[in-house]
Amino acid sequence: MKHFQYLLLLLTLTHCSANDYLFEEADLEFIDELTLTASHDVNRRTPLRVDFVVIKDPVIAEHFAKLTARQYMKQRKQLKRDYPQSVKIKSFELIPDQSVVMPLKYLKKEVAAAFIFADYDNQNVNRWKVHAADIVKVKLMANTLTITSHKLGEKETIPHERENDGVVVLS
Repeated sequence: MKHFQYLLLLLTLTHCSANDYLFEEADLEFIDELTLTASHDVNRRTPLRVDFVVIKDPVIAEHFAKLTARQYMKQRKQLKRDYPQSVKIKSFELIPDQSVVMPLKYLKKEVAAAFIFADYDNQNVNRWKVHAADIVKVKLMANTLTITSHKLGEKETIPHERENDGVVVLS
């Protein structure tokens, strides 16, 4: 009988801690999924290099917030060497009409800032700050991109700073 009581107690404790852990983990995620979709005329119908950059240190994030995409792309390798523990980069090269869906499991406590740098063939800044959301959808168009985000099960969109022209795009 004692063995049964111990087993029942162990199962009860395991069940409670598993539920608590799942709730806490879901509550702490910064971004769960990133979707990139290139239009048919993206970057004048040429491949477009796009980097999703997560920065863990707020001081380093301030430095990245001042870079244009062109500057970032030129310094990218050196930045990775300079900040190997603080900067995480996911790189993509998309061609017209291509889509990529990428799970990203970053916790809010790990992220001081997140940016998208798109190497468009133009003179714009082409840097966007990304805010916490369950799903982030990026539509890559001819000369710019739009970002929409939402929480799972909600219709609320989250505004993103567009560094190119000061316009916030919501949908």
